[in-house]
Amino acid sequence: MRLPLFGAAALILALAAPSAWGQATDPAPQPEAAPAAEALGPLEQLVTEGISQYEQGQLAEADATLQRALEIGGSDEQNLLVLTLLGLVNVNQASYEAANDYGQQAMTLLETIDDNRSKTVVLNVLALAAQGRSQLTEAIDYGQQALELANAIGFDAGALNALTVLGTSYRALGVYDLALEAARQAVPLSQSERDAQALLEALTVATTSLLALEDYTSALAAGQDALEIAQQIDRPLGEATALSNIGVAQYRLGDLAAATTSQEQALALATDLDDAELQLTALYLLGLIHYDQQDYDTAADFYQRHRRFSQELGAIGAELQALLGLSSVYMDAQRYEQAVSTFEDLVALASDRNQPVYRGLGLSGLGFAKVQLERYDEAQGDLEAALELVQTLGDRQAEYGLLGLLVEVHEAQGNLEQAQSYAEQAMALQESLEQPAEPAESDG
Repeated sequence: MRLPLFGAAALILALAAPSAWGQATDPAPQPEAAPAAEALGPLEQLVTEGISQYEQGQLAEADATLQRALEIGGSDEQNLLVLTLLGLVNVNQASYEAANDYGQQAMTLLETIDDNRSKTVVLNVLALAAQGRSQLTEAIDYGQQALELANAIGFDAGALNALTVLGTSYRALGVYDLALEAARQAVPLSQSERDAQALLEALTVATTSLLALEDYTSALAAGQDALEIAQQIDRPLGEATALSNIGVAQYRLGDLAAATTSQEQALALATDLDDAELQLTALYLLGLIHYDQQDYDTAADFYQRHRRFSQELGAIGAELQALLGLSSVYMDAQRYEQAVSTFEDLVALASDRNQPVYRGLGLSGLGFAKVQLERYDEAQGDLEAALELVQTLGDRQAEYGLLGLLVEVHEAQGNLEQAQSYAEQAMALQESLEQPAEPAESDG
């Protein structure tokens, strides 16, 4: 899961109470005078240095510097600032357990410090730390607390960070309506805060959520907005993601030429960035697009590339998808021997990895391919194994299709009695499928 960069060092500095670092002894205003580094105490110098290192992306150095500041210690307010900064630094270097620990220490201090802006930031740090540890329910809980508090005190930057966490967490859980709502709230906030990165993240969450909710026209529009922002702020990964999502929307809307162009661009960028997930998506979609256009040779090439790359990554789910796509290509191209070989690979892999749905699809396809080759005896064994599996899975539509194939297989072998038995089972199942579902009984 990609976490949004929580770039709030300047924001956290603003959260420190003016008394945290002491007051100047000279009461006369000196607007043009900048505080000299040598006038700061050891703790102040370390915090200033740590913030500078953080802003320059030197996370390990910032972590070490701020830990030294924590060892020196200061007032509760000063320690709160250091702990919050340490949580932030550790979130951004993917040290989520450490980030959570610092956040919890900060929350303990906040029990005696009345500072809701600081508390909002700490809650967001805890939310990001939970998200990084795949504790998504916990991340949502912290994010909701942060959002409620930020809204209550008019802290838009804190609300934006909370909405970003909520949107990405809900999306990861597949709760796309709530992910979309969080993204919709985040878009105007990111614009008012002039936070282009947060805007890009919100548009990306909106696009993927709209795709999942099958609102492809809106997904296309959101994806195009995301692409424009990614290009403006020079975020190649965001650009590749937007192109990938745009290509999916275009495919779903039937614009295959545009979808091909988008996925090819996404594939080129993802390859340069070495992003495996986007490469797999592009290879699979390009195979599917060419398959739909009956360009079977090109489709087979993309599925084969998808399979090889999946094997290199050890991505079993992606390899199963590639094998299923490749088998479908061979079947439609009437290249049945190749289809048999690929279906056999699919069955073997699905059996080895205990994937019953893919195993059932493989056995069904294998039996059907062998029927086309008139290898009825072998087809019978595959189809009967598939029938037993789909009955276990409760897939009645697949069961009906397999019963019909078994009738054909037994008739071809002269087993008329067995063929009649399967035909009767198919008729009974058809009648059952055509019956309207009974209404649920009321408890009243």
